[in-house]
Amino acid sequence: MKFSIITIVSALWALAAVPMAAQQATSAPVVSAPAVSSPAVPALEKVRTIPTKEERNETSVLYTVPAEELNAIAPEFVQKRTELLPSPHARMPHMTQQKIVHSVDYSAMMPLLIKAMQEQQAEIERLRNEISSLRAQARK
Repeated sequence: MKFSIITIVSALWALAAVPMAAQQATSAPVVSAPAVSSPAVPALEKVRTIPTKEERNETSVLYTVPAEELNAIAPEFVQKRTELLPSPHARMPHMTQQKIVHSVDYSAMMPLLIKAMQEQQAEIERLRNEISSLRAQARK
């Protein structure tokens, strides 16, 4: 399923505005993924690889980015934190379990998305100029 850059940016902008209640409710420390230096890949190509998921309800459509899938492609946009889960054993309440939770850092994605839109716009302008030049040649 393919989405336009504007659709993705709009969805990400809307999602970034929503407070992450689950993150705020957890008292465990947040462990962020280290910034990964990737080879010189154009931003538009990197954006094309970002997985998206479409969720529909009766009144709207919500586009999300699955954190676990994004972690495999661009770990610099994924934050990891450890949650402490209560013990499953009633007789051993001190035996807590740890669970690593991934969440997407949408604000960190914004510069990449802006750069991808700039690259896309430059490509559109280049193609417009090429079409104009071909039309001019065809008229001769």
